[in-house]
Amino acid sequence: MAEFLARYRWITPNRVSFAGFLLGGIAAAVCVLILPLWTAGACVALGDLLDYLDGALARKQGSASREGAIFDAVLDRYTDFLVIGALTFLTAVILNPQRDLFIGEMTFITHETALLLGFAA
Repeated sequence: MAEFLARYRWITPNRVSFAGFLLGGIAAAVCVLILPLWTAGACVALGDLLDYLDGALARKQGSASREGAIFDAVLDRYTDFLVIGALTFLTAVILNPQRDLFIGEMTFITHETALLLGFAA
């Protein structure tokens, strides 16, 4: 698929990365708005596909760079933040409001701390 996309010079790896980020944002909005959750799953799956394609596309087009890899990694963490945050909100606030929100908050904070530590290494 990267070979097919590489034919179109206007499709850049950074645009593919950003499209994956947008799909993650749409998935998060779907969770918070309690729209059909299969829609969120489809957005996450398509966003993951784009995340796999951006690096392959950069190598095919000969445009792989350290800056592009950092841009991709940062957008991936933002996407994780949005999706995990929306799922935490969905679980703790909407689906199970009588439970203490503390469990959802701690899960979210722990996950995000682990993600940020990946950047420190």
